[in-house]
Amino acid sequence: LEEKTYELNKKLDGVLSHSLGYGHNAAADHITFSYETTQVPRIVTLWQARYPFGHSLLQASTRAVPHEQVEIPISIKVNERALQIAVDSVSEAMELYFELNERYPKDIQDNMYVTPIGLLTNNSLTSSARGLWQMFTDSKYNFIPNCIKRTSDAVYNLMYRFYPFAFKEWKSNYLSLMFHPTGTDFLAPYTNKEKYFSKYSDRKNNPELYLSPERPVILLEKPSGDPSVILERFDNDLTHPLFHSGINLFQHKLAARIDISIMHQMIRHRTIPQNYEPFIEAAMRIKEAFKKGELIEDHFVFPPTLETEHENLKKSYLKSLNAFIKLIKEENIPPQEALFVLPHGMVLQLEFVLDGWGAMHFTNERLCITAKPGAREFAKNVRKVVKEAGSSLFELMAPKCEHLNYCPEGKKK
Repeated sequence: LEEKTYELNKKLDGVLSHSLGYGHNAAADHITFSYETTQVPRIVTLWQARYPFGHSLLQASTRAVPHEQVEIPISIKVNERALQIAVDSVSEAMELYFELNERYPKDIQDNMYVTPIGLLTNNSLTSSARGLWQMFTDSKYNFIPNCIKRTSDAVYNLMYRFYPFAFKEWKSNYLSLMFHPTGTDFLAPYTNKEKYFSKYSDRKNNPELYLSPERPVILLEKPSGDPSVILERFDNDLTHPLFHSGINLFQHKLAARIDISIMHQMIRHRTIPQNYEPFIEAAMRIKEAFKKGELIEDHFVFPPTLETEHENLKKSYLKSLNAFIKLIKEENIPPQEALFVLPHGMVLQLEFVLDGWGAMHFTNERLCITAKPGAREFAKNVRKVVKEAGSSLFELMAPKCEHLNYCPEGKKK
């Protein structure tokens, strides 16, 4: 058995070496590792889940994990004034979160809007060697938070122990990784994205593109054809091969305002191309908007379930945003480290593309009554815009139970 195992590994190494040596990385997709990252900031989860290829991720449910700890980066800890600013902001936000959980125990998902994105959680992942190379390479950019660098290094070193050959090869192949989608775009500061997304917050010069709480989703482009013929064949018959029928060729491009908490939900739909306004630019944009007299309600989430807590939420959001600004302006903390104090309720701008499959899968999950209330409301708004555009794709956009004629969530109703 040992001899056969040795020969098998030798052949595998030979195949891998030949494949990688000639620039075709397909073999790297077949070497997979399953692992867990425990007590990492939720921003690490966002980064890990953002990769469309080579990774699968399961985050522990917010209802199951006792969210009690928050990451404070080393660059803040070594600066006494910066540490005091961060601790004051984070402590007040977490105290409010615990109070809300006591008063509204059934609304824990909405209560989380006030928590900072440095909140710690647990993840289970399966990654290919190529996927790990991509994450490891991306983590070396200067604008990446140190917690992501540490997580990436720890995962890479762990996997190297199990299969060193596969991870030696990445050094000669890392340049080819630039041709694969990256997961770092929402972290990148000071890019042209600031100008790109500014059209969605310019009410004066771009009223037709302006996103607001009253108009959270807009249609940018709709498909040239009509998918109604394909949908007629589907006719609620799940045995019909709908997803082999070309339904994915009918694409709608949309823009939306979305909070960081819902972003955690949205990025799991990896078949949906998504482009986010970077966190740092969003925070700076919001700060400038306040100077112009815009309301905080236009830039942070105030869920209906917490209507009586409006002033408490407002106070917490403002303190978190001001702490972020102070850390980078007064204490010279790198923006990618200061963003840990920003709350999950902060609103970003987003562009995304929905084809027939993406539209169906997205709403199957997010229109379910068990989904996060904010995510369900977002999915309703997306469906409304698609319907108003005259597209018959909206017929697919329903919770799973409407297609299956039973509830797949068991006893939940």
